[in-house]
Amino acid sequence: MPNGHYPGPLHPERTRRSGYEYFFHDKHHNAGYSEHARWLPEMTHDEEFAVFDMGDFHDLSNEKGDLYGLRLSEGRVMALGTRDEQVAEFPVAQAGHAWHGYPVWPIMRLDQDRRRRKSPAPLKVLAKMRDAGLITESRRKRLGQGEVDMTRIPRNVIKPQWETSWVGDCPWTRTRCFGSEDGRFIIESPGSQDLGDGNVVSVVFAPTISYTIASDTINDIAFSGDLFAASSRNEIVVGRRIGPDISRLVGYSHPSIGGAHGVLAGRPGVFLAPIADQGLLILEVSGEKVSVRISSPPEAPFNFYRLVRLGDAGSTDAFAAAGRRDGLLALDLDGESNPRSAIHHRFEGHDIVDVCSLGDAAFPFAAACVSRDCVLFLSRNVLEENEPVAFSLGDLREDTAYTLLSAGGHLFLLTDENLVVIPRLASRFLDGERLGPELEAGVLRVDPANAYLLRDEVILLLEESSVSEYRIADLVGIGAGDHSQSGGAGNGPIGSESAEEVCCEVRRLAVSAVETGWQPSIERALVRNPAA
Repeated sequence: MPNGHYPGPLHPERTRRSGYEYFFHDKHHNAGYSEHARWLPEMTHDEEFAVFDMGDFHDLSNEKGDLYGLRLSEGRVMALGTRDEQVAEFPVAQAGHAWHGYPVWPIMRLDQDRRRRKSPAPLKVLAKMRDAGLITESRRKRLGQGEVDMTRIPRNVIKPQWETSWVGDCPWTRTRCFGSEDGRFIIESPGSQDLGDGNVVSVVFAPTISYTIASDTINDIAFSGDLFAASSRNEIVVGRRIGPDISRLVGYSHPSIGGAHGVLAGRPGVFLAPIADQGLLILEVSGEKVSVRISSPPEAPFNFYRLVRLGDAGSTDAFAAAGRRDGLLALDLDGESNPRSAIHHRFEGHDIVDVCSLGDAAFPFAAACVSRDCVLFLSRNVLEENEPVAFSLGDLREDTAYTLLSAGGHLFLLTDENLVVIPRLASRFLDGERLGPELEAGVLRVDPANAYLLRDEVILLLEESSVSEYRIADLVGIGAGDHSQSGGAGNGPIGSESAEEVCCEVRRLAVSAVETGWQPSIERALVRNPAA
């Protein structure tokens, strides 16, 4: 029958078993809001036809003759609709007419989908899928209940007795440490009994060591030997621990005024803090004195929003700064922490909110950054003028990116709704492997404030009144169900802790190339300015 008789194009082939024709109905493919079910935009016409051909080939029909099909990848049932549907329905067509289809049985996400499908899933069809070897019995039950492909991940939940604003790793004790909303620095007990001004104190009664170091909410804490630096909204505190058992902390005065979103350690005795369009604040401790200077590009301000230290490469001390609409700035500091130069990577139309080192010794200056709308940019060397690889991932385009982390060759993206785990993405990129057309990922629904790495072994997720602790080995084992026993990384109670399991959705996210808007980066000199 001529193509003009249908509201959409015909596929050039017919089904293997019955010789049915198939057309792609416009109302199930048009972008934008629609009450009609819609196929995933990244699915090709050939992939959609393969779902229909599967239904006909295995006679996956109900009593009326309607056909049903699945989208399979390496034995896993994949989403095929924009509402996470995993089964497609093809209503029986009149004799001599082409068929069409659409996704059915949406996963009910109460924040997005308010209507339930009234007709139940045809259990006989699901049984046919099982008998044909397309799905397992457990998958048949889960599809009948409208569930997506899930695995269970161990989680340790920590509920501190204070309002937590930051969490990380204390190198002095090799335990967790915390920053609080009221300016306290709290260190989890290492189990030693010698804990307070030289007095023997039972760990049972003193599970933490607490110091008030700031006048406002602590945003970040960094360590350099016995030195520490903490940033808050109002100030940057620099000090030193006294005694191997942290009997007390002493603070050093310095001329810098104002706070910072973050702070990190450079060379021994040096701390750096991004202070937006003012530049990069550099604090150097010598004895009990702190010298302070600010470095910034002289000709045009750069928004120093997030800062990360790159890998070790001999005498080079390298950093990368995410600059929101200003792009990415890669910094090369000399042996005295004076900025030698900076390579500016501009990404027209992208809002860069975070950057992380890929942590590979063979590629010490490799980094990844992410835009607010979840576009990933990967570079093997940000100190060179090379355009990065850029892509978006499947249905994450509606999320807002917060934090990007990398450990063990894996990448972790925290958004306003999800923690997205992409195993081996960093290592595959650095090995020169082709990324796509899909990447397997684990997606955990979360409501976070921020995410932090603990010794490249654990991800700590700061939520409203608790800290969720996930072992990286568990997160990256999503495909094989390879999970270790969950447990706390510290010693002694800090409030209350509990071990539990949470559901992690296993997806194959489509890799979609994105225009980087990259402009040839220019080497920009940095000038030293006095601290305000």
